[in-house]
Amino acid sequence: MAYPLTRGEHSRFTSVNFNVWLVILAAATWGIIRHLQGNLPLQLSGVLILIGLGILSAGVRTALGYRNPNVIYSFTVPIVLYDLLIISVAIKLTGGYDSDLWLLFYPLLLSEAAVIPRRWVAPIAILACIGYVWAAYPVPVEERVNLGFRLSMLMIMTMFMYMVYRSHRERHQALAQLKEALQRGQERERIAKEFHDGLGHTLVSAIMGLELVKQRCETDTVKAKTVLQEQINSLREAMEEARQTIHHLQGDSSSDLCQRARRLMAQVQAQMGVETKIVCPDQLPGLLPAENLALARVVQESLSNILKHARNAKTVELEIETQDGRLTGAIRDDGAGFDPEQTLYGFGVCNLHERIAAMKGELTIRSAPGQGTEVQFWIPYPVHSKGGES
Repeated sequence: MAYPLTRGEHSRFTSVNFNVWLVILAAATWGIIRHLQGNLPLQLSGVLILIGLGILSAGVRTALGYRNPNVIYSFTVPIVLYDLLIISVAIKLTGGYDSDLWLLFYPLLLSEAAVIPRRWVAPIAILACIGYVWAAYPVPVEERVNLGFRLSMLMIMTMFMYMVYRSHRERHQALAQLKEALQRGQERERIAKEFHDGLGHTLVSAIMGLELVKQRCETDTVKAKTVLQEQINSLREAMEEARQTIHHLQGDSSSDLCQRARRLMAQVQAQMGVETKIVCPDQLPGLLPAENLALARVVQESLSNILKHARNAKTVELEIETQDGRLTGAIRDDGAGFDPEQTLYGFGVCNLHERIAAMKGELTIRSAPGQGTEVQFWIPYPVHSKGGES
């Protein structure tokens, strides 16, 4: 049965196999032309037999390669030994030392040095030299120095090609290890963002609620019990949030942005006693699940910052709209505000910018002492429209 090839495997094998056939074609053309010129001590039938043996070798490679390129590696040594024998015989029959076919050793040895097992590199090169000495014998005395040079170059170039390939492979392995380490670091950062923006928000809310329970335990027991129950529910939601985050890290999420936003705003209202206003479309069909969740995290982190830093706020507003090829959002409060130029933003705010930037959008934070805070963002909508491909 034929093995399916990936596009990359097919492309690599085709390029190498094409060059093999070019070598066969060049050698065949040389043999026929030299025979027509009367410069070969070989009948046309002999030339055609040698060409046929070369085509047989290339044909076997082609047949094996198109079934599965990896199968070739199992037959590399037998095929190389066959090719060495054919080249040596061809040199012997076409002029011995004077035959130019000795050059065929180079493409064979240089190409196979990169794929044959390490233990076979030196033996194959030595066998090539032995085959050439046999094919070239007898060698004129005045040409023996040149023969030695040819043999030494065959050995040196074979070993050199193997060392180049080995160096390239080791470099590739090192790059692969660095890439893997980078991916692990990115995954750790991603997990940190998910837990900071999701679970962190819920825990901050629970802590604020428990502090409120502590304050009211002695003065308003009924209210304290109500708030305590709310925090128990909130911590249960935190457990569910952790499960959802793990589920998302496994590659799936079906979170709806506006449903999450309304639930988060209800928590803010319950915790702070503020007036809330939310505007959000019922459906946002242009968003993928991961993008839905990323925007929900932006809303969640913004509201978490309000819980932590705008306790004196009276109103919190959330608006999400789509128009003119954009999805825009704004989270506002009328709390104490701050001076952006004198504030060192933390991990959470950096997450906000990174999440929006990943969707080819932009996020800005506007605030001033005594004038509240507004987080504004926009992304292309749909996210995968022209100019907003992510």
